[in-house]
Amino acid sequence: MNTSQSMTVARRLSLGFGLIIVILIVMVVVTLLGVSSINQQLYEITQVNAQEGRLANKMNSQMQEMRIQYRQLVLENDPAKKKEIVSNLAVTREKFLKAEEELKVLFQKYSGMLSPGEREYLNQIGGAQAVAFAGIDKVIALDAQDKEAEALKEISSGITNAVNKILSD
Repeated sequence: MNTSQSMTVARRLSLGFGLIIVILIVMVVVTLLGVSSINQQLYEITQVNAQEGRLANKMNSQMQEMRIQYRQLVLENDPAKKKEIVSNLAVTREKFLKAEEELKVLFQKYSGMLSPGEREYLNQIGGAQAVAFAGIDKVIALDAQDKEAEALKEISSGITNAVNKILSD
């Protein structure tokens, strides 16, 4: 006699339903692990990548604002307004540097999750930012010496290229 034939109907039904319950439990465990993985990825997207994007956009916005301000400085003739523009430029620079520092801290916090491209991006910002800020300082100094033509030349050559490098990355 076959083993399945020697079992009673009740035993066969119990084993069948038991097997279905075991399969169901395995499926629940696999599903929970999948949901946990999705939750981790969602956290990374919303908390890490979105924050990186917000800080990069903030830096971009501040760089654009500095771009407008240093051009206004050279074009302005009123000394009081020039002084105000220089003051605004310093505030905007501080906002940029603060956003850059926050981005660096975020990159350090999640250094294990960073791609090589993100690391390179931060290095490029630092290099281009130093050139751009040195150029902006030079424009401010040239404008203070009433050398608008040289300041415009500096804007059209060095600063624009450095700022564009920051904005394009």
